[in-house]
Amino acid sequence: MITWTSNTLHLIHRRGGSRQATTCRTTRARRFLVRVACSSSAPGEAASGRRPLVIATRPSQLAQEQTRQVQRLLLAAAQLRNEPLELSVLPIRTAGDADTTSPLRNLGSGAFTEALDAAVADCRTADMAVHSLKDCPAVLREGLVLAACLPRADPRDVLVVAKEAEEAGGGGGVAGAGSSIKGLADLPPGSRVGTSSSRRAAQIRYLHPHLQVVQLRGNVESRLERIRTGELRATVMALAGLQRMGREDAASAVLSTEEMLPAACQGAVGVVCRDDDPWVRQLLSAISHRSTLLEVAAERA
Repeated sequence: MITWTSNTLHLIHRRGGSRQATTCRTTRARRFLVRVACSSSAPGEAASGRRPLVIATRPSQLAQEQTRQVQRLLLAAAQLRNEPLELSVLPIRTAGDADTTSPLRNLGSGAFTEALDAAVADCRTADMAVHSLKDCPAVLREGLVLAACLPRADPRDVLVVAKEAEEAGGGGGVAGAGSSIKGLADLPPGSRVGTSSSRRAAQIRYLHPHLQVVQLRGNVESRLERIRTGELRATVMALAGLQRMGREDAASAVLSTEEMLPAACQGAVGVVCRDDDPWVRQLLSAISHRSTLLEVAAERA
């Protein structure tokens, strides 16, 4: 356990069955003690020295599905090595989950990742965190490392259109692939297009000034619902998110990169862990997709 009193760090840990306390005031020693705390026995650690691992993730359906993919890969890799592995998932609400009305630019670059990374960094709450890498700041929190990437999905954006945008007197709902609207240019003048992304909004306003861009926050299902009800004519979303949710049928058109340039690392799922946790880094290295890891490293540089 680590506690602070003014500028003093107190570390209480177990060694040889007894509790020992250490106090430190210097920056170098504080960093050393944090490393000791991270490497000492965790609650519930097995006699073999292999502790149960906790995966931090957001509570959204998309984040949960991405985390299940990571779990399946880790368990399959452990089975191949004939090694026991115990995993649990810890849903954590981030600033972006708690505030679904403010523009994302007001929440900061770590709105969907900072709380998860903090849980990993404190050594006791979580061992790794699963992120949509397009949400991650270019520079990770000190002491953390991007240890694995899943195979990258299609990074392009898609256009989701309400039925009434193409059918006069339509009965509502999402038009899907059968839509006659195959791009933003096909939408009628004044159509309200929802997005929370400054990148998407800027491109829509520049290339399609006949459209009205309005803020649209929320998870995949809540954004689709606002299209279904006719509140908005259309929205632009990541194809990868729809595919992972099994909702690619909602897309009316896949947008070319000339019409909508994707975000850096869009379509990539990454897993971060502590830099000084060699066991977890080794586990994650075994499931990492090398070419995706190289792509995102270049895009985050």
